[in-house]
Amino acid sequence: MINAHIWKRKPPRIAQKSLWRPFTKGGLGVPNVNLYYKASLLAQGLTILERPSPPVWLALENACTANGSIPLSLWAGSKLPITKTKSLLPTTVSLLHNWKRSTSLFLRSNDLLLAAPLQALAARTPDIHLDNWLKQGISHVRSLMTPDGIKPFPDLIREFHISPRELFSYLRLKNIIQECRINMGEPDHSTPFILKCMGKLPKTKALSLCYNMLLLHNKPSKTSYMSKWESDLGMYIPIEVWHYAQSLTKQASHSLNQWETYCKLTMRWYLVPTKLAHIYPGADDRCWRCHNCEGSLLHIFWSCTHITSLWQEIHALLYKILGVTVPLTPECFLLHIFPDTLPVETAVFTIHCLMATKTAIEHRWKSPLSPTLPEILGRLDSTHAYERMASRLTSSQTKYRSRWQVWVDYRKGEPPPQGP
Repeated sequence: MINAHIWKRKPPRIAQKSLWRPFTKGGLGVPNVNLYYKASLLAQGLTILERPSPPVWLALENACTANGSIPLSLWAGSKLPITKTKSLLPTTVSLLHNWKRSTSLFLRSNDLLLAAPLQALAARTPDIHLDNWLKQGISHVRSLMTPDGIKPFPDLIREFHISPRELFSYLRLKNIIQECRINMGEPDHSTPFILKCMGKLPKTKALSLCYNMLLLHNKPSKTSYMSKWESDLGMYIPIEVWHYAQSLTKQASHSLNQWETYCKLTMRWYLVPTKLAHIYPGADDRCWRCHNCEGSLLHIFWSCTHITSLWQEIHALLYKILGVTVPLTPECFLLHIFPDTLPVETAVFTIHCLMATKTAIEHRWKSPLSPTLPEILGRLDSTHAYERMASRLTSSQTKYRSRWQVWVDYRKGEPPPQGP
């Protein structure tokens, strides 16, 4: 239903994964309703584990289980023994089933059990009593472990003053740990999800954390439009550089129109002549300005002879205003992939100037005429007025002045800053 609304029942122009990806990861941030439902169940489980006192409904549900503890079963990932005379609510059953399926996507096997309270091991074995262990300060499974496995019993006696009479309990714990294949492996780098389970991230919202873990559980990979741009430009762009450019562009302006224009260009939405010729065989694939070259996306926005002079004027304008030289390359001017030496505030104003130019090109779509420099300056004035009003509403005047003072000085005719 959401996709039908977005695309107005027409074929989608980008992959569905690009719709769901966050803005900072090269997507549009459209909510994935199915993942939100699973994340809400995970968040409910997180709430159970991190709260010192369980909610009232949990006490009622615990009465339906043989071991009387749903939280320990969440930690241990074990099946919950249900009494014959009672049954859990459907919502709780969904929570338990989803917990095991979803956590397996972004956690290694038994990562949760390694960080679990020591009582979680008792949920896997009946009639094991660990009260004496808890009194001696062994509160979590991790306390028993070394990178090579469970600590030898003499070491536990020296470290925690465990009674030698607990040898049988130790052997049972060792057997459980070996059956579960619990292993610390690499040095501890607990994920935010595990830290939240342990109550160490009280300010982090559980639902947002779970949704992002489900959405981004795979290693970030390049989208098809990123690969196509690299092919067009004949260069390799690391995915971290893509993400930084997209994040910087998103944070540069309060205007959704600017962000929309950037997304439409980078994600290659535009129906340029070459794309139309592919959809409709026999259609003219030449540029509507020069009528000589193929009208590819890169040609329409960058290499057409009718548009290159405009970009040269913008390049000179940026140097006159900022006093620095921004490389006149398509990756800089179209994708906002700037050199590392360019200061952030300078890059932000550059983005505003480039977005005004690309919006002007977009507004002259299929027109043989190219935008003019006075038109770009007028659009920059409008953008400046919009950002000034937005800064007042969001109490961000300091950030506004640091980004736009060079433009105010330029329009007043004051001497621009000297180049390096």
